[in-house]
Amino acid sequence: MKLQNKLLFIVGAAFFVILLTACSDKIEISNESLKKQIIGKSLSLQGKEVELTSDILKSVKYDDQDIEKESGNVKAVIRIEQIEAEKGSKNKQNRLNHLKHIYVGNIIVPFHKVDKHWVIGDTLKVVKLEHKTSEIENLLKIIPFEKSKEDILDDLSSSEQSISVKLENVIGYKSERKASFNSNQSGTLPITKIHKFEIADTSEGDTEIEKKVSVDTDFDFKVDDPRNIYKSNGFYNAKGPFEIVYQIKENGNEDKLRWEIKEIDDSKGRLIATNN
Repeated sequence: MKLQNKLLFIVGAAFFVILLTACSDKIEISNESLKKQIIGKSLSLQGKEVELTSDILKSVKYDDQDIEKESGNVKAVIRIEQIEAEKGSKNKQNRLNHLKHIYVGNIIVPFHKVDKHWVIGDTLKVVKLEHKTSEIENLLKIIPFEKSKEDILDDLSSSEQSISVKLENVIGYKSERKASFNSNQSGTLPITKIHKFEIADTSEGDTEIEKKVSVDTDFDFKVDDPRNIYKSNGFYNAKGPFEIVYQIKENGNEDKLRWEIKEIDDSKGRLIATNN
């Protein structure tokens, strides 16, 4: 009989605990579980609705005193870090830095009961968030410049850059046109033969991710225009120096950096063309 009473007491006590837990008004959460439940919700930041992802929601903290048992509201302190790519100031490489937005402050997370369980609501409310910004330096790794003249000619053959040449027109004035090593570039005079192409000098550019390559050249190009204003159609020759500005560019990501032609600078003297 004593054993039976003891068993009944144990079963009754267990049932009481289960009933008490099921009817409990206490919201059972931790900082980590609250953070996981907030992820995917939206919050108004600077007048814009922003979805809180695991990338930007850095921390969530609360304590038991921050829980309103009657309303189900939980007051929490959060930290959000949001990065805007290339929205900062220019750095020494003449590239825009990334802008980091940091929000720290209080929000209210609403909970409501569903079948005697507390469930998080859809709308988070901002109490007060302090906003500050900082910049993340957006610098490219410096890679060696190892272009040969053959490499540069290959780059020019696929580049959209062209070289200014001056041709004498029918009334004796010299007019400027564009000649290109890229035979597929429309609106330019195609370079048909290269007699000389030598690297005269390589120097630093305006920033550490630029190089200036001075070139001495001698080439032929073709004029074939039904409404030609020059002395004649046919082949012309141009010779002289010009400068190619190279710049390090990202090709998809920083693991694939390469030197690409930024521009051709022939401002030191346009190449004078003569009719062959």
